[in-house]
Amino acid sequence: MKATEYAVLVWDEKPEDYPHLGCIDREFNVETLVEAMKIYEDLTDVFAKELHHYYQYKTHEFESSSNCLMSWGEEE
Repeated sequence: MKATEYAVLVWDEKPEDYPHLGCIDREFNVETLVEAMKIYEDLTDVFAKELHHYYQYKTHEFESSSNCLMSWGEEE
């Protein structure tokens, strides 16, 4: 598995330690913002979701820092 520039993180149900989100339930790793946005927008029956841009993925791979571009939670 190689590091990608974008990831969509998903929490299917409310975590036990809410308001902390804790561990994700699913992750989608893609190369383009267009792919990431499509996945993000199609996820409707989830508790929370975030779209991240890993801006150092080419040099730091999975250790890359990220910016959260979009987030949504059921209770927001």
